[in-house]
Amino acid sequence: MNLNPVLSREAKQRFRSKRVALVTSLWVGIIGGIAYLLYIVGREISVNGFGVGRLAATAFMGRFMFHSITLLLLTAIILVVPGIAAPSIIGERERQTFQILQVTQMKPWQLVTGKLTASMMFAVVLLFAVAPVAAIPLLFGGTSITDVLAALSMLFLTAVTLASTATWMSSRAASTRGAVGTSYLIAFTLGFLSFVGLGAEMLVYSNLGNQDPFGRNGREVLSMLPNPYFALVDAVQHPLDQTALTSDTPYIPFEYMLRMRQGVNPDFMEPAILGGLPDNNAAGRDLPRPPLWLYNVVIYGALTAFSLRRASINVRAPSARIRKPKRLQGH
Repeated sequence: MNLNPVLSREAKQRFRSKRVALVTSLWVGIIGGIAYLLYIVGREISVNGFGVGRLAATAFMGRFMFHSITLLLLTAIILVVPGIAAPSIIGERERQTFQILQVTQMKPWQLVTGKLTASMMFAVVLLFAVAPVAAIPLLFGGTSITDVLAALSMLFLTAVTLASTATWMSSRAASTRGAVGTSYLIAFTLGFLSFVGLGAEMLVYSNLGNQDPFGRNGREVLSMLPNPYFALVDAVQHPLDQTALTSDTPYIPFEYMLRMRQGVNPDFMEPAILGGLPDNNAAGRDLPRPPLWLYNVVIYGALTAFSLRRASINVRAPSARIRKPKRLQGH
């Protein structure tokens, strides 16, 4: 199998550097240290906050650590991936080597995917380097291997989408600074500014005379759909399958909003008081809307495909129309 030449060159340049080992070790150390602090916090909450049996307290610590680590990793992806992928193509232009790539036998999509894969390789290394840390809560209980796989899948999807948009911005930017700035603008819009949009959308909708923007009688709050935090919690925790909100973990506000979105009482699985949902004590039955993570996968998949398509067009070698000499134009 022939390896993409761009990917081969980028991989050798990135992973032969001593800085990669240093950064990876530092990254694992930081995440491991934070995980230990989360363990201490979870133990204090479970011991002093509940007064339940040891088994229940240990399961809570597992959930608390896992939920905190996944949200932390998602935030790290939003902050790190655009900075890694944004210089990929514009860097070639600034080094005046981009024209050399254009005249090779590689097709534009091969050039783009090579740059994207090279950018993602380092992000994937960082992500899977801390996968054992994210799996530590399995030893405490309260979570399952399915939850770990669902979390890693959503994190990987978010990383690919942000890297794809950054590659697109890099293909059209005039400078590295512009590519990095616009890439972070997109990442922050999806990850953080969508919370502002959620609040504004709910406020506007309430001012129109409907106090309940959720439920069967309401409408879909569109600002939630592209938000990676809501999608992560929905894919991992499945709030509608739970009998009550997860106690004292960072997932609480997201679970609360996800239940409200379905017109279900946020605190317990009872007949909805928010959206006119009929008597439905059984979780997962007669729900108004599909899971939010499914919408998120479709949106991110479409955004990734669109970004790679636009980047392939931007890196295509310019073609000029060949004119006949004047002495031959009459023939």
